[in-house]
Order: sequence, then C-alpha cells, then structure tokens
Amino acid sequence: MSSVSKPERAMQDHAAALFREALAPLLAKWQPVMGVRVNRVFVQRMKTRWGSCNPGSGAIRLNTELARKPAECLE
Repeated sequence: MSSVSKPERAMQDHAAALFREALAPLLAKWQPVMGVRVNRVFVQRMKTRWGSCNPGSGAIRLNTELARKPAECLE
C-alpha cells in the first residue's frame, strides 16, 4: 500500500499535468534545434537527478521537483 494519501496523490498528479503543459513549448523550441524527437516524457519523483534521457527510445524523464523551481531551471 502506498504511503501517499489520496488528496496528496491528486495534488501530485495535478502538478505533473501542469508541468507537462509547461514543458510542451520547450520541446517544440528545442527539438528542431537539437535535431531530436521526443516520443515520451515521464515526470516522476527522483532522489538524485533532475532528469535523464534515453536517445534510443526518445524518452525524457524529469524530476517532479523541477516544477517547484523557476521556469529557467526547466529550460
């Protein structure tokens, strides 16, 4: 059983959704510049990293804590 309450989980899910919305324009900006295509974005709690990527699958994994930082940190 999870140690996170239902209201807390709902807040986390909402924050992750808002985070993904903020990320969309950045992906549109940087994909052509870098010549890559992002297929999936994962937003999850990470203990030791801000994020990671898998160029082979086109997946980006970002730390939920980035949502609490200034917008320039996401970029």
